Amino acid sequence: MSRGEPNRDDGSDLEQESRELRPRGSVPGLFLMTNSFETGGSERQFAALARSVNRASFRVQLGCIQRRGAFLEGLGQVPEFPLGGSLYGLKSIWARLRLAQYLRRNHIAVAHAFDFYTNLTMIPAARLAGVPVVSAASVNSAICSAAPNHGRKRLGLAGATSWCATRVLPQIGWLSRG
Repeated sequence: MSRGEPNRDDGSDLEQESRELRPRGSVPGLFLMTNSFETGGSERQFAALARSVNRASFRVQLGCIQRRGAFLEGLGQVPEFPLGGSLYGLKSIWARLRLAQYLRRNHIAVAHAFDFYTNLTMIPAARLAGVPVVSAASVNSAICSAAPNHGRKRLGLAGATSWCATRVLPQIGWLSRG
C-alpha cells in the first residue's frame, strides 16, 4: 500500500503505473528478487511465483543476492548481486548500483523484493533506476526474533526502506493472475 493511499488489491493502479516505463504495446518488465534459494517460506514463494507468472502479461527477470539453494533448479541463470557480507560496506553499495543499472537497462516497470535483505538492497536500487512500481515484502516482528540483539535497529531500518517502496504487499498473488 502506498503512503496515504487506500489499499487496492486488484492491481489496476499498478498496471497504470507500470505503463509509464514501457513502450506502447509491449509487455512490462517484472523483476523479482530473493536473498537465496535455500529451503524457506519466502524462497518457496519466490520460486513458485517465478514459474507461474503469466508471461503474456509480464516479461519476467529474476535476481538474487546469493545464487545457491534447492529452489534455484529450473529457474535458469539468475543474476547475482552479492553484498559482500555487509549491508553497509562498499561492496554492497556497488551491488546496489549494478542492480540499478540492470533494472534500467532491462526496462523494468515493476520490481518486488521478497525478504529483509532484498528489501534493503533492491528498493533503493529500483528507486534510483526510476522503476515506477517498487513493492516490498511486508516486514514484521519476525525480524526481531531473527537477531534479538539488533531487532529494533533492523525493524527500523526495514520500515524506513519499505517506506520508500511504492507498495508493501503481504501477498503478491495479483502477479500470477495476470
